[in-house]
Amino acid sequence: SLLAASPPALIDRLHLDMLQHRWPLQVPCWLQTTKENRPPLPSPPCRLCHTGIIGGEKLKLNRIGIRQAYMEKIMLRYTEDHEWIKLEGDTGTVGISPHAIEQLGDIVFIELPEVGASVNKGAAAAVFESVKAASEIYSPASGKITDVNSGMLEDLTAITAENAMDNWIFKIKINDETDLDGLMDEEKYNAMIS
Repeated sequence: SLLAASPPALIDRLHLDMLQHRWPLQVPCWLQTTKENRPPLPSPPCRLCHTGIIGGEKLKLNRIGIRQAYMEKIMLRYTEDHEWIKLEGDTGTVGISPHAIEQLGDIVFIELPEVGASVNKGAAAAVFESVKAASEIYSPASGKITDVNSGMLEDLTAITAENAMDNWIFKIKINDETDLDGLMDEEKYNAMIS
């Protein structure tokens, strides 16, 4: 690998740099990892290829980017009904998972909530209709709708499992963050649908 071919002094300097910044001492470069030993926590970006690792995914990021991406990952939660919510401050962005979109099939109609409407945790906030069925989208938390993704109505064929995490449905100002305490992280959600 790239690091293996580098002078030993350079590799030692990388390891020293990791220790000085209090990063976990682990393989610093994606090129030297396998599926079995990829760290679940963020690694520092390699000084040579600038690659960091988060949950087995390689990302071209600097140290600040690594920490930010990791925080986004741990603030993502899923419901048993396949909604996801990403918390930023007191605002949650809500969508449905790739698995849910796969199950629905081609989307033919979407009913979005009204901005300013108050919703309770577990209450229907939107509706997705596909060629197979109609599915209500439930709010993962209680609060007030602050924004809706009306842009997704322009091309329903663009709503696919591949971009499900980009096609958010609505944003909600959450009344109480403890509403999210019982939700699943990504690992538990993937285990549920597997």
